[in-house]
Amino acid sequence: MPESRVVEVGNESANNGENDPPPQCTTGRDGSSPNTDEFPERLPVTAAQRDVWIAQQLRPDTPIYNCGAFLDIHGPLDTELIGRSVTRAVADAETLRVRFAEGDDGPGQYVLAAGSVELPVVDLADDPDPDAAADTWMRRATSAPIDLAEGPPASHALLRLSPRRHLLFLRYHHIVLDGYGQALHLRRIAEVYTALADGREPRPSNARPLADLLAEDAAYQVSPRRTRDREYWAGVFAEPPAQGGPAAVATAAAGTEVCQYEDDLAEEQRAALLACARDTGTRWPTVLLAALAAYLRTVTGTDDLVLGMPVTARATGAALRTPAMLSNHLPLRLPVMPATTFAELVARTAERTGAMGKHQRYRGEDLHRDLGLAGRAEGYDRPTVNVLAFDRTLTLGPCRVTMRQLTKGVVRGLAVSVYGGTTGEDAIRLEFEAPAARYGPDGPRAHLERFRGHLGLLLAAPGDPIGSLAVPIPGEAPRPAGPVAPAPATTVARWFEHRARRHPHREAVSTPAGSLTYAELDVRADRLAAALAAGGAAPERCVAVLLPWSANLVVALLAVLKSGAAYLLLDPGHPADRLDRQIEDARPVLLLTDRDGSVAGAVPVLSPDDPGDRPVPVPLAHPHGETPACVVHTSGSTAAPKAVVGTHAALLARHAWYAAEFPFRDGETVLAHGSPAFVDTVNEVLGALLNGATVVPAEGGDQLVELLTRYRPSRMVSTPSLLGALLDDDPNLLASCSLWISSGEAMPPAFPAHLARVLPGARLVNLYGTTETAGDSLVAHCEKQAPGLGEPIAGTSVRLLDSALHPVPPGVPGELHVCGRGLARGYLNRPGLTAERFLADPYGPPGTRMYRTGDLARRREDGVLEYLGRADRQTQIRGVRVEPGGIEAVLGTHPDVRGCAVTNHPGPDGAPRLAAHVVTGPPGARLPSGLRDWLAERLPAHHVPDTVTAIDALPLLPSGKTDLAALAPPPPSRSSSRPAHDEEERTLCALFGTLLARQDVGAEESFFGLGGDSVLALRLAALARRAGFPVTVREVFEYRTAAGLAAACPRGRAT
Repeated sequence: MPESRVVEVGNESANNGENDPPPQCTTGRDGSSPNTDEFPERLPVTAAQRDVWIAQQLRPDTPIYNCGAFLDIHGPLDTELIGRSVTRAVADAETLRVRFAEGDDGPGQYVLAAGSVELPVVDLADDPDPDAAADTWMRRATSAPIDLAEGPPASHALLRLSPRRHLLFLRYHHIVLDGYGQALHLRRIAEVYTALADGREPRPSNARPLADLLAEDAAYQVSPRRTRDREYWAGVFAEPPAQGGPAAVATAAAGTEVCQYEDDLAEEQRAALLACARDTGTRWPTVLLAALAAYLRTVTGTDDLVLGMPVTARATGAALRTPAMLSNHLPLRLPVMPATTFAELVARTAERTGAMGKHQRYRGEDLHRDLGLAGRAEGYDRPTVNVLAFDRTLTLGPCRVTMRQLTKGVVRGLAVSVYGGTTGEDAIRLEFEAPAARYGPDGPRAHLERFRGHLGLLLAAPGDPIGSLAVPIPGEAPRPAGPVAPAPATTVARWFEHRARRHPHREAVSTPAGSLTYAELDVRADRLAAALAAGGAAPERCVAVLLPWSANLVVALLAVLKSGAAYLLLDPGHPADRLDRQIEDARPVLLLTDRDGSVAGAVPVLSPDDPGDRPVPVPLAHPHGETPACVVHTSGSTAAPKAVVGTHAALLARHAWYAAEFPFRDGETVLAHGSPAFVDTVNEVLGALLNGATVVPAEGGDQLVELLTRYRPSRMVSTPSLLGALLDDDPNLLASCSLWISSGEAMPPAFPAHLARVLPGARLVNLYGTTETAGDSLVAHCEKQAPGLGEPIAGTSVRLLDSALHPVPPGVPGELHVCGRGLARGYLNRPGLTAERFLADPYGPPGTRMYRTGDLARRREDGVLEYLGRADRQTQIRGVRVEPGGIEAVLGTHPDVRGCAVTNHPGPDGAPRLAAHVVTGPPGARLPSGLRDWLAERLPAHHVPDTVTAIDALPLLPSGKTDLAALAPPPPSRSSSRPAHDEEERTLCALFGTLLARQDVGAEESFFGLGGDSVLALRLAALARRAGFPVTVREVFEYRTAAGLAAACPRGRAT
């Protein structure tokens, strides 16, 4: 039967059983050693034990590394005999009799003499549900922290469920046993019991003393074999893997719930699995691992798959015979390309796992350091797969016994365990588990069911490309777009005219220089439209407008729409070179501007103040819904800007939804601020004019604050960055705002709560959209927390699809595709790019399209969409999408630049900052003077890198591509490397320098940024304690700098 459960990890309140272990976890961090009369010899720890020790030190009061297992015993059990068997088996396993203490050189262990082992009996036979009661009892016992300084590190209990059913429970800390060692110990108990039950003396144990394993481990650390292993892993990761989707980065904090779901493979699937293994010349675990890799490719969203794989790391006879902690956790790197067939993937999996097995003793923590990932408390935040293909049945005298795993310790993300015999002839059981907070209580079950369906497709067609097989998602088919909100006209211009007739005397535009009523605005726009039409403006043509924020700009916008042409609004603040490129790209028939001189080349220029004396009204062309209404350049900085052609139908659909969703009240005022070249700004203006509100053009900066004070608007549309700055500057400035609309960049999670504190009565809405979808596609109503991207607006639907355009299940990253009436026609004069981004919708009616946004998102189990970032290299700088490749294209045209790359890194405030890395000549060559200013003349301000650094050469991957990850972040500010201020900081800086072989370490330089890792952090904590600082490993990870440690852990602080 399938089993599903939610368990609490690290919840001390659950420890209320009489036989629970001690409630505190003491790991001897003060360096004290046990009584040396009892422990004559201090032994070191294995590399595997060291890694667990460090990880436990980071969470000293939580039981994340506690493990539980049990023998499920059916038959007449002799309870006295099983107790004697446990005592004998513990005597044979020194690792179960150790105590730990930390010294200056790190942790050490002491072996206690063997003695009688207590085996408490817990009678649950009278409970209405003995199995459930036993499960609860064992999980409570497992969740109790284990005192490694006092011990014991392992304990046993016998649970009586009925006269002929018992569970022999084993709880242990992962520092003394791994899964392989656990199985050896339980088998030894069964072996001893069976011999005693038969009246004979058990054979001597073939386990070796712990000191022998430690000697082998120490010898390996300095052996040529380790060097070869390291070289192998360096080759595997010579080119860094692609970053998987955030579904692969699901870290469970201590104290969070872990959900589990397990079930057996159906008989027909098990048979098909074994048949595939025979056909491919492999074993069933390899086939199942390949199938899991194919499925997890869809979960991580990457073809360069990296899975976490527990391995035994045992290569000698002594290691294979002795219970201990030697296991390792290594990354299995598998390219899983869409064109690969499943049969080919099985062969590749066999090859890669075979190679991994030959090099499995190289520690995962050491590899983590080699890859430059030191300083992170967690290991590989990737899906984990553990295939345990061994016989779990034992002989216990006359009893039938099965070994079962209760818990396996820390669960950081999606973890899959597979249980089955070596031949696979018996049942094969799948277990999926994951943090509940990240995947939801039903997440593991949903993944298991989807995998089972995917496995069926793979086994049925092993010769088909895996990319052609969609993950079955029952009941999760893409939804069609909903109905479009009704609009009162067929074009934007006709809608405005309808509004002007209804409210002719209402104020339409207000500026410090004067105002226009709706009737006056309509007349002026008609007169200018006639002049535009005489100059060639007509449907399917474009008119450029280059004006600052003013009444003239609003008149020009409406006039172009009335003429039937599409408007191209240009920002006077942009460099002339960019304006020239935009005009050349769009090829307008006219340019409306008040500038002296022209940036338009051969384009005829018309002043908005001189529309001529043509009569009003004049017959003008009447565009239809699919006629272009606007040409808007995206905010990317490519050498050839992308001009999006939006239609009247798209604008009407967006504004009809907006009017219905956020109705305007009589007398409302809207401030039009921001660049007129951006779609959000134009939507702000049109939204007001189509609904009878007053538009106040604001150039921004000081004028924006002045106009906010003067007009007291009731709604505000802007990026979260600007909204937050206005709130922080003067909350009273926006006290009149009852509706806050955030758009243009991801909303910080803390912003809704901040707004609720400052303006408790305000309503906050988050909009998501792109220029290609008329600005807005999704709406989220925020209360006290950021709710994700929200739901599609009227007339719109979204699809989350993988690279093969298959829907992805909840929790799995996919690329966001938008469908519906808001889609643009495409990119002007760029049919190839249009075909690449505007695709036929395979899930909609014939002839419908969808737009590939390039944004990654995932749908939570509760249906909320979460934004995950860009699928390409685009980033958002101050609310504007920036393409680093475009900046590189411009930078590369400088005569002194031989090579360049642009990256983004978090700035001091956590926001992304652009950094340019430039090769200008032979090694040591200086940057050309004024290079950043040169860029500022050719790029908008938000595209100019914050730093420009000279480098000798661009780092390259083996493929020949630039290794962007190898480019160093921008140099730290001068204050980040300040010298020590006092004796405590000087002492800690000296310790940093001693361990890292560096001189002049600054007080605010990161230990890990300078090359530290977790092992060195352990030594730093010990040295700091010797110097009088009560520092733990956890605090080294938390505070990282000498200044931080000196402040948090001053000499004399109580430990």
